[in-house]
Amino acid sequence: MILYLFVIILIIIIYWIRSCYTYWKKRNVPYLKPSSLIFGNEFDFLFKKKSLPQIMLENYNALAPHRFGGVFSFQNPVLYIRDPELVKTILTTDFQYFYDRGFYLANKKEPLTQHLFNLTGNEWKSLRARLSPIFTSGKVKIMFRLMKECVDEMISVIDEQILQDQCFDFKELLARYSMDIIGSCAFGLKANSLRNPNSEFRQMGIRTFEMNMKSIFRTILFAFNPRFTNFLGIKSIKNDINDFFINLIKETVAYRKKYNIVRNDFLDILISLQNEEKEQVNKNVTGNGYSKNAKIELSIEMMAAQSFLFFIAGFETSSTILSFTILELSRNLELQDRLQQEVDKMYITYDGEITYDSLSHLVYMDKVIAETMRKYPATPFLMRTCTEDYLIPDSNYVIERGTVVFVPIYGFHHDPEYFPNPEKFDPDRFSEEGRATRHNFSYLPFGEGPKICIGIRFGLIQIKLALAVLLKRYNFRMSSNMKFPVEMRKHYPLLSCEGGVWVNCVKRT
Repeated sequence: MILYLFVIILIIIIYWIRSCYTYWKKRNVPYLKPSSLIFGNEFDFLFKKKSLPQIMLENYNALAPHRFGGVFSFQNPVLYIRDPELVKTILTTDFQYFYDRGFYLANKKEPLTQHLFNLTGNEWKSLRARLSPIFTSGKVKIMFRLMKECVDEMISVIDEQILQDQCFDFKELLARYSMDIIGSCAFGLKANSLRNPNSEFRQMGIRTFEMNMKSIFRTILFAFNPRFTNFLGIKSIKNDINDFFINLIKETVAYRKKYNIVRNDFLDILISLQNEEKEQVNKNVTGNGYSKNAKIELSIEMMAAQSFLFFIAGFETSSTILSFTILELSRNLELQDRLQQEVDKMYITYDGEITYDSLSHLVYMDKVIAETMRKYPATPFLMRTCTEDYLIPDSNYVIERGTVVFVPIYGFHHDPEYFPNPEKFDPDRFSEEGRATRHNFSYLPFGEGPKICIGIRFGLIQIKLALAVLLKRYNFRMSSNMKFPVEMRKHYPLLSCEGGVWVNCVKRT
């Protein structure tokens, strides 16, 4: 009897799953058939068969020549967008239909999840308006001194290590450099990751990005069924990581207030916003014009969440862009020579000094970095959720409310229609003439529209500073330790190289 009941239930479940997989067919939308009964089109990613960038590119190509098409994440329909004009419409023109990213991780029981990336609606709008002034050129220029201290420390570490071995894993080295900058600018501490890779701050960073089958399933559950996940009591951030960052901010803020310490960093600006908030407590509206009902109190936990976002958004992305830039320069020596000439000229113009303003003269470097982000976008895709039924322009298809939409950045960046010979590293794609040949929304390293990355200016200055100092002092050459073609990490939500980025580093004469 029990066996009979089990078989009946199993048949019902299988029938339900198969009926879910008819979603796109019923709506006459081109789609990719699920590769797995249970996991939809997620099997290859979940079981380390392929990297996420590879999957994005394969799905993008398989849905050609259609403007959009469907896949399945488990039994949930996901719409891929392949038309840059439609991407523009979704991210900008009709943003009001797609303002949610789809990651419903913000949970008051987990304070570190209450950051700008996870918030939605009026909460996101209010916080974005208040945080945007932090990343103006004036504010970033003030923090440049702190960045300079970190890059000087990195050069010192390289000079010591180069006496023993000229081959470096630049992914690891530059991750520690990024960690020290974030520690200094966002948390107000000397992380000392460059000198001590086993420092507590560094280890917390590694643990934050640990990916295994459990964490992958947890992320997908949060993305597609957040209420059920919260009901089960599943947490998105480990307790010790949560406690570490909140206590760090709590202690640092208390110390600064007690001794009137000012560092002119990210945390100082958050403290200033908190003080302004207290002064406005008896007013009907905030300084940005939002009602008090829409306003989010900048508590210690909220400040910790924003610093944590600074941490997770800047650590992996900056080190990925920097390390792949150095790798490509080691493979393309003529490009390296051209860039070094530009850097040398800048140093001569500014009497051997490097400043925030001097970096603006590195026009060719801007092109090199842009091409790195084109070939190796740190974030392979953008995710949005449709908040109201939406008719796709020039079609008969209505995206239903709650449907997840993917913008496959990696697919666009490797499409020969927009970037001929996409595997070639060619910075001149980003000359004025090169940009004019393609749609603006075929290149999306930082996203676009109202939810474009808030820290673009900070991230690019950090990258340009490191590149300028490194190229002034060293030549980079290919290493036999580096395997080609480059293999991307599987089971990882960002673009990252398997086994590190190994390059020989030689002092210039």
